[in-house]
Amino acid sequence: MLDVELVLAQVDALHHKIRTAKKKIADKEWQPLYKQVCAAFREATPQQRVDIQIALENRDALLSLFVSYLTKMTETALKAAGKDNRKIAIPALEEALTADAIVDGRFNIDELQRIHRQLEATAAETRYDMEAFLHKLATPVPTYLERAYTLHKAGNRSQAIRTLGRALQLDHSLQKQEHIADFAAVLTGKSPQTALLTLEDPYLRNLYIEECENPSHLRKTVEARHVSRQASSKMGIGAGVILAALTLLVIVGAAGYWLIYLR
Repeated sequence: MLDVELVLAQVDALHHKIRTAKKKIADKEWQPLYKQVCAAFREATPQQRVDIQIALENRDALLSLFVSYLTKMTETALKAAGKDNRKIAIPALEEALTADAIVDGRFNIDELQRIHRQLEATAAETRYDMEAFLHKLATPVPTYLERAYTLHKAGNRSQAIRTLGRALQLDHSLQKQEHIADFAAVLTGKSPQTALLTLEDPYLRNLYIEECENPSHLRKTVEARHVSRQASSKMGIGAGVILAALTLLVIVGAAGYWLIYLR
């Protein structure tokens, strides 16, 4: 059985390398790791599966590569199914279905829908029970909640916030439960209602975590945007003055023309 913690550490290392590398990461550097991630996900406990999914939270570069891996496995399965080669088609199909469960709908919806149609076509061609396989990989919402509480008790606040946020995204009815709202308030230090709104929205959630973990970086980003907006505003004012002057010249010129014409 694969060591999930080790696999997650390798995912973190890949994320750091992608962010700092000056050139594109070669396929041979990430494809074998993603194969390990899928294998670990299939063997993992429900709580560990949550950790694997959360490891990709707000990491678009990792998700993008995962979709590339998902696409490759899907195309391999579909091609093999077309040749009636179930020996290759079924393992590739299961790998693609696993990757899709990890990506969990957090990417370009049109691209994922196209992939899902291909997966369904492959399953039909090979007479494979896709629903039964996916059922084994499903993670119930209560598992996200349990994991969030565990992470909070262990002092891992950021991961607890991400995990509770995912639960709120998956089941909007959780917002009506008082103990969930109170838990969100404890994690964020905000009022229950504000906490729920912050955690449910992926953008606000990640912005809040960034503010907690790296306030100086966030402040610099905000200041840079503020300076950029001021510059744009000044440019807009300058352009407005120039436009007004040009308009005045046109009006004066037109008036002069009509005065001469009327004489």
